[in-house]
Amino acid sequence: MGMDLLKAGDGSPQTWIGPGTIVQTDRMIAAINGNEVTLDAPLADSFDSVYLDPPGGSLSAYTFAGRISQIGVEHLSVVAPAVNVDINLPQFLGLSMSAAMDAWVADVLFQDTQNTVTIGGTVKRVTLDNVHVSHTVVHTGDRMTDFGLSGTQALFNKCSSDGDGEWPFVTQSRVSGPSVVLNFTSTQKAGIGPHQRWAVGLLTDNATLPNAPANSNGGATGISYSDRGNHGSGQGWAMGWGVVWNVTTPFFVVQEPPGAHNWCIGCIGKQLTATEAGSGVTVPNGIYESIGVKVTPNSLYLAQLCDRLGSAAVANIGYPGACAADLSNRVGVIATGFVFSRVTGTFNGTLSVNNTGEQTVSSPIEIVLANLPAGVTLANATGSSNGNPFIAVAGGGPLAPGQSATVNVQFRNPANASITFTPTAFSGSL
Repeated sequence: MGMDLLKAGDGSPQTWIGPGTIVQTDRMIAAINGNEVTLDAPLADSFDSVYLDPPGGSLSAYTFAGRISQIGVEHLSVVAPAVNVDINLPQFLGLSMSAAMDAWVADVLFQDTQNTVTIGGTVKRVTLDNVHVSHTVVHTGDRMTDFGLSGTQALFNKCSSDGDGEWPFVTQSRVSGPSVVLNFTSTQKAGIGPHQRWAVGLLTDNATLPNAPANSNGGATGISYSDRGNHGSGQGWAMGWGVVWNVTTPFFVVQEPPGAHNWCIGCIGKQLTATEAGSGVTVPNGIYESIGVKVTPNSLYLAQLCDRLGSAAVANIGYPGACAADLSNRVGVIATGFVFSRVTGTFNGTLSVNNTGEQTVSSPIEIVLANLPAGVTLANATGSSNGNPFIAVAGGGPLAPGQSATVNVQFRNPANASITFTPTAFSGSL
């Protein structure tokens, strides 16, 4: 990966991850079938025997005496003195978690704390829900972090970092993932920045970071999945196999590690190309798709949770109605004829959406149009799902039994083909 070439400013060599270092991934065995082992959660990194010595990874049984579980902190406000503390001086920390699993932090507010939330490397399966950190004084000097992650299988849901002078969210060294930052917001002049020495499997989903600058070398852009080069004592590649999904921030640095990928999909902001700190060598960008236009599903994490555990699990974390339900057996969709408009240059008509079932259909309601003829497109589509356009029912529902709604549709049809399609109604976010 080129990390053996890192050098400090004086030309002396730096160590990224030392030879013989073990990167641990904490899992449970779900099943064994011959030489096939099924784990309870995915491995977020690549295990390639060509590059591992001895070849491949190893699987070791362990016990963890003293690790606690089913424990949490909730419904608290923590207010520290409003002081500008140097990173090398004693600090007013907020919360530190270690040697814990199946734990949570919910509805907690921190004010004027430093290095506020630390999730240690011995933590797995933890949820932070509505945890908010704010600062009333500007911090100068080296930034400290409001949310720091070293553990695995962590969900940060609806959390925030507000103020000036801190890192909103970082991963630390040898973080095995997968972990999710969902609907995170920050007013800091910095962003979500994996910090050092390899972390994998971080999904940043629907974050909003409006004030992060174009600080590609320093890593303070809104998203920085990057090679940090000789920063620190040789922090090097900080993130691999990471995904940025429907995030809004002015600038993105998402780079391509050797042997791995990072993705930025549906991101609203400017893509930056940057060089490695120290060497000045330009680092290849990662995989960017649909820059400037958000994609569907709106949330990758929630869509995957819908697929795995269903609508009840999604509602349990505060997103009722987020799973799209096929309404084919409950809602009928009838199209009118289409008339060409010289004003808009489109063929216009309506869809009549009728609740033929015995239960109210909840909002939002969308109609997916599949099997459109080649060259025919839905001009006023709300979005697309699995390659097919969809349009939202005006007002969004709900639709009582026997009730109907009308949806205006406009088609571009340069070849004047017969406009046919297969409509399917869905309830919930596509």
